[in-house]
Amino acid sequence: MPLLSPSSPSSGTSLIENVSMEVTSHSHRLEKDINVLFRTALHAKRSPRPLLSASFGQLLVDILKHHLPALLERTRKFANQASCNTLIGHLSAACSASHENKVGAEEIKGRCRRARCLYIMQHEWAVVGPGDKIDYIVSDDATTCHLVGIREPCTGVVGLAHVDAVEVVPDLVAVEDAVQKESMLRSESHAGNALGGFRRPTEPLTLDLFLVGGYEGDSEGGLLTAAILQHFQSTSVHKYNLQLALVSSLNTCTLPSVFSSPSMTPSVPAPLCRSLGFVIEPPRNPAAAAPSKASGSCDLFGAHVLTGDVPESLRGPMRTLRALRLWGRGSRRLVQVRLAHSPGEAGVAAFDQEEIANSSRCSRPQPKSCPSFSCPPSAPSASNSEVSIVINPFRFRCSEDIKALACLEDEALKLETSTSPAIESPSFVSDIRAVLKMNQTAFPEDFFGPRVSQPLLVPLHAVEAATLLTAESKGGEERRGNRRINVT
Repeated sequence: MPLLSPSSPSSGTSLIENVSMEVTSHSHRLEKDINVLFRTALHAKRSPRPLLSASFGQLLVDILKHHLPALLERTRKFANQASCNTLIGHLSAACSASHENKVGAEEIKGRCRRARCLYIMQHEWAVVGPGDKIDYIVSDDATTCHLVGIREPCTGVVGLAHVDAVEVVPDLVAVEDAVQKESMLRSESHAGNALGGFRRPTEPLTLDLFLVGGYEGDSEGGLLTAAILQHFQSTSVHKYNLQLALVSSLNTCTLPSVFSSPSMTPSVPAPLCRSLGFVIEPPRNPAAAAPSKASGSCDLFGAHVLTGDVPESLRGPMRTLRALRLWGRGSRRLVQVRLAHSPGEAGVAAFDQEEIANSSRCSRPQPKSCPSFSCPPSAPSASNSEVSIVINPFRFRCSEDIKALACLEDEALKLETSTSPAIESPSFVSDIRAVLKMNQTAFPEDFFGPRVSQPLLVPLHAVEAATLLTAESKGGEERRGNRRINVT
């Protein structure tokens, strides 16, 4: 289906036929250009030279300029404001607004007091919506990875995936289907009210699509960009409006090289934005409510879109164990992060038995980048009043490769485990070492029972916003490594 339908013709004797022909023609031309883009990315991957990578970025911009000029302008505007569209900024704005006598102040005040954030790690995806007791869904630390957001604007249901390889792009079908299913259920349950009253039940779903990831000069990310665009343009059966495409040259800045010296400070290309998140809230009726002017987030067609680093206290839970799936014999497919509101719901979020059976035959995939994590090899039990995530069982064991990696020096370890070693976050190496240590010292039976068949239920605690804002103001600059960013 077309990523974005063109405007309808203003006149004509057969309006329906003219619209159909124009959309079909537009779709075919765009599909052809995206196929050319994919071949260019594949060529750049096989012969990674700067000129080829640069030609890919320019070709992408030319395609957007020709087919989707409004999207190109919107993406560039969003990129210029990326440093302001942060989770911390949104929390700060909510706290400020809670002191004013405005409509909805109680709801804002509640979010100011506490925040429950669902963090999506590499190789994971999740779908949430209003009523799931989740305030934010976010993912970050994407360099060559891509973050794919899918939102149904009439119900506010959001799907977010952290895609780390071309091979898992077909898994986005599961995300699309889950967003559609949740949206249809909410539309039927809340027909006529704020959660489902903006679309008639007979109207087809049109989903909003948001892409963030990759940067110019990165052949890995360029191929992934092209593969994702090709999927949504040619393979997906759903209809999409592409609202954001912060990828390739549109998502490029420069950072000081790790080889910088006092006399010379060379720079390297890097992603301007490494994160994507959404505020989970009921949709606003576009005919009755004006877009929000609050700082800390960007309003794209009713969606509060967030960027910026995710605070350490919200990047969990059980990050080391979840990251271990990339190193153990975990699933080759993208892993769904399911929610449970009570221990009894863990059975409803049934895990894939075939995935566990196949895990013993899967070789260790090479991780692109590991988010920050640090947690003990144990988890507290969930209570009935908490939202929890369900971690499905998977097997892992220490191998000679793992032992060899653990013995490497920091720089050598970074070169072995990252596709973008020059621009990884300061905590990258320590994160990797935490996973390697767990792999060497823990056993799957410690988490999933003696038969490695029991899902692990981990509480997703709400964090006090005031404490979070104070801690971030003190340690945020240190966590970001005091990096200087120049937009290209």
